[in-house]
Amino acid sequence: MYTNEMWKNLESFLSADATLELDGTGELSKDEALIAVLALLLRVGYEDGELASIELERSVEMVANEFQRGDVRHFVEVADYLAREKSDTIIQVLNTELSEPQKVEVLKALWRVISSDGSSSKKEASFGASVRKLLGLSLEQAFFASRS
Repeated sequence: MYTNEMWKNLESFLSADATLELDGTGELSKDEALIAVLALLLRVGYEDGELASIELERSVEMVANEFQRGDVRHFVEVADYLAREKSDTIIQVLNTELSEPQKVEVLKALWRVISSDGSSSKKEASFGASVRKLLGLSLEQAFFASRS
């Protein structure tokens, strides 16, 4: 569940006063990193106008597996809001806080969501290309990510 501290961090983040909280190692805290990645995956689902249920399910499944968590559905509401209202900020946070291999994994997950409904629209493909550029990944890394 959400803690008061997490809500405080998210409120600060949403008002652009701060980025998501870093833990003692200088990394995003696990829950906040999970929310940021889930928000990005949900955002790509909205690129063709509507988040399909298969896109939502696939995003939740991938995030649960990546973060080695059971059920992450309790994060969907916050991630969905961020996806619709703060996607540029989420991408900036991920770009700043993730290592290059982590960025490639996020891009892989993004392409799996794009293809999860059986097709990819021009908007979804364009969004994927934009994320690649914003994350500072090469075309070779993007090609690898889209084929994984």
